Amino acid sequence: MSWFFLASFEYAILALLGFGSTNLFVKKPLEKLGTDFTILVRYFFAFILTLAALLIFSKIQLPSSNMIPFLAANILIGTIAILALYKAMKEGKLSIVLPFSSAHVLIVLLFGIFVFHETLSITQLAGAGIGLIGALVIALQRFEFKNFEKGISPAIITLVGWGFYFSILKILSQELDPFNIIFYSETGIFICLLVYFVLTRRKLDIGFSEIPSIGIASIISTIAILAYNFSIGSIGIALTAFFYSGNSALSVILSRIFLKEQIPKIKYLAVVGIVAGLMLIALV
Repeated sequence: MSWFFLASFEYAILALLGFGSTNLFVKKPLEKLGTDFTILVRYFFAFILTLAALLIFSKIQLPSSNMIPFLAANILIGTIAILALYKAMKEGKLSIVLPFSSAHVLIVLLFGIFVFHETLSITQLAGAGIGLIGALVIALQRFEFKNFEKGISPAIITLVGWGFYFSILKILSQELDPFNIIFYSETGIFICLLVYFVLTRRKLDIGFSEIPSIGIASIISTIAILAYNFSIGSIGIALTAFFYSGNSALSVILSRIFLKEQIPKIKYLAVVGIVAGLMLIALV
């Protein structure tokens, strides 16, 4: 049975809107409660939502022994990347952190070249260069490599982590459907977070008033990830990446409207550069 209920491009647009808006709902809980409680509640909701989606729309697939190492690596990398992202969002502005992190597509690009032996056109190489320059402008203060914007240091970990995370998803998709991939990944990350918090004896600042906002973020991100995977099956990875690249610009716009964040004009131009570069990369 096909679960492509929407028209071809609507999955990609849904993913763009979801990825571009989800972190808006966790900024306030992060500032009020810190990363630990916020991220733990976020992934608890993700576990419930992905399990429900799997049971309703698909059936559980057991990964083969060949896929288990890739799945385990993806879970570990995803855990590190999301911890770093939430730290980055707490320390810095979403308008800075999220566009910079979106440059993880450049890592995916390198992964494709050296692991999957993919070839790139001159246009795609130009897009990679433009995206890299934009990411550097976003990251640096006064264009000095020793002075990063707030939140960029952990965002670098997120950028690299997401690059490997999304690259490994391509391997997992050869055997597992989107519902199983997201269930195993989100559940695995949730378990890793629990183990990490227990072993480090972290004290959680519990705030029940912020749970609805975190829950909304979990719902949006779960829908976005599923839409992203279905979009790849519907219109292909290139066009999906083309639409996905716009989420960083949407994040900046929403942060400006709802969080009243302001960044220098040169960094707005850098965001445009990142989006343009990623769009060029998506062209085949």
